[in-house]
Amino acid sequence: MPKIDLTKAVEMKVSAGRALAIRGVGFAWERVSGPGAVYGRTISVDTGNNASVAGSGASAGVFPSTSWVQASGFPNFAGISVADNTGSMAMVVGAEALAANSGTVSAPAPTGDYTMLRRGVTPTAGSAFIFSGVPFSEYDVIFYGNATGAVTFDATFSAQGMSVSLSGSGNQYSGSLVEGGNYIKLAGLVGPDVRIEFSSSVVPGRWAVCGFQVVERLD
Repeated sequence: MPKIDLTKAVEMKVSAGRALAIRGVGFAWERVSGPGAVYGRTISVDTGNNASVAGSGASAGVFPSTSWVQASGFPNFAGISVADNTGSMAMVVGAEALAANSGTVSAPAPTGDYTMLRRGVTPTAGSAFIFSGVPFSEYDVIFYGNATGAVTFDATFSAQGMSVSLSGSGNQYSGSLVEGGNYIKLAGLVGPDVRIEFSSSVVPGRWAVCGFQVVERLD
């Protein structure tokens, strides 16, 4: 029988290009994960006020969910308790200094993403989204948005020393979700309370936030 060297690592390729290495020394084993992110629970909020995906039963988002919550008090809202996709009460969300955007999107078919992206809120001076009691130790926030008509736009989101921006022109949804086009992500936020500044060089802005997801990171 061939001799097995348990001191060498055995590596297996798993989903999404992620590597799992198992190292053995005698009978003491260590699980080591490769690069990439592992995600858990999701909180999904629709910030529009017409044809909302919330309550429709439709699935929407990069992290597909049917548990979208409608942000009442359009365009600004405060003290809304939002449950995650497991049904647990998760966090409180609010927003301030936002303006309404009444634009609609075109799409090959009325999907959940299309419904979620139909209307949103744009920034004025001092606009922000405020989260309290986020139950995740580390998380990403994904903002979904769309422009109205053939306009040139830009939008910037800033929090905890990080900043992400996008720019473009015209309708940004033609049937699929595209990072840097109709959604943008702030990755690796930490802590239960966070204020995310939302700004544009054009006030009020032309790229409207139609919804967002807060996604738990497990890696």
